[in-house]
Amino acid sequence: MNYEKFKQIIDLQIAHNKRSDELYALKIDLLETFDEITRVTDLLWAEVLTENGDYHLCYYLYEMNGINGTPDLNEEYKDTKELYDYLIENKGFK
Repeated sequence: MNYEKFKQIIDLQIAHNKRSDELYALKIDLLETFDEITRVTDLLWAEVLTENGDYHLCYYLYEMNGINGTPDLNEEYKDTKELYDYLIENKGFK
């Protein structure tokens, strides 16, 4: 997977999360409505990434808050480009 496609997918996940957060702020909770698409996304990432790669992607998105578009700083990767480079260097893609 090239970086442009990787970034595009992450950006779409961020946009989806932002829209969900905006609706939640209006007291509209659609989180469970998107369970299937979230599962599809997880399954597709599992086809593209190794187990270690999937771990680092999830860490970036959910532990570092990358899913909000502004990840917390980390020594290994601070943005999608550094995450991508890390995954390439550490054989995170299948």
